[in-house]
Amino acid sequence: MFGKKEDRSVTVNGKNTGIINTGDNVTIESPHIIPKALTTQTGLANDIDFVGRKEELQKVDELLNQNATLLLLNGIGGIGKSTLASYYLNQKKDEFDYYGFVQVNDDIKLSLASAFSTSLDLKSEKIDDLFAEIMNKLQNLEGKKLLIIDDVKEMNNQLDEMNTLMTLKNSGFQILFTSREVKEDIPQYFLDIITLDEINYLYRGVSKRLDKELNEKIRGKGNKEEVAIPIGRYHIRIGDFVIGADRENTVRLHHIESGLEDGCVISTTKSLKVAKEFATNKYTEDGYIYIFNRDILEEYSIKAIEINNPLYPSEVEISLIVSDCKQIPKDVIIAKIEISKKSKGL
Repeated sequence: MFGKKEDRSVTVNGKNTGIINTGDNVTIESPHIIPKALTTQTGLANDIDFVGRKEELQKVDELLNQNATLLLLNGIGGIGKSTLASYYLNQKKDEFDYYGFVQVNDDIKLSLASAFSTSLDLKSEKIDDLFAEIMNKLQNLEGKKLLIIDDVKEMNNQLDEMNTLMTLKNSGFQILFTSREVKEDIPQYFLDIITLDEINYLYRGVSKRLDKELNEKIRGKGNKEEVAIPIGRYHIRIGDFVIGADRENTVRLHHIESGLEDGCVISTTKSLKVAKEFATNKYTEDGYIYIFNRDILEEYSIKAIEINNPLYPSEVEISLIVSDCKQIPKDVIIAKIEISKKSKGL
């Protein structure tokens, strides 16, 4: 005769509890273990080069640690707030017991529910109940925690949610918010386009799609620094070119079409506005702006040639030709900032 089946609480490996059903069938329900990475998204991946902004990264770290663990990274759209915040997370995550990156898509509650659904094993169905469950589980985590709440919009319409999130500072969380907006009771750090002084800049805009195709390398199309212009092949006025092979010829042909006669020219501009238009393909897709230090180009055997492009004089173009047609060295790149297609007019 078998005895009556009973449910009994058991202890497995010390802290993990489950339910064992005694009888001919034995079932143990394992508890959910919350992972160190609270979200699958961590923003900027470690293998993407992020050059520059060292002073800003240090400042964010200082402010987060001296201002009761809350900080609002503020600035215009497309300035690089998300890139800086996510890079900070990737640099600091090993110092924390738990970390997460939440990209806010208008609604804070919905964004949190989506981000934490798997890691916190959310069970609630209604959005308000989900939000309460998220807060309860986060508050009960032990140790040191870092949370990025990225691109918060319409804060005035979500003050309750913001104020509730801010209470996590009392549970060992450091929280970095990014937004174009301002909330007076959160310490703020305004991110400008660049904060280093007395540097001669050049800008190059490239879409994210193209940047990926080029493996994040900046190099001219062709393989010749100097080219000769074949007489009669192109509609170029006498006096506009040099007889024989010359870098100016390479640039003038580049104005017609990139890579003509195998010339290797990299287009840059002195205008940030023009660079944004190229980065976003006239605000139809997201992109990046690379910022170059013009003052050190000669140290890296890079020739900067300023010849007005007669077809597009407003582009304020500066053409770069790297020795042996190599890619632009990383040391020349001051920063790579993310530009949103939504940043038109900002």
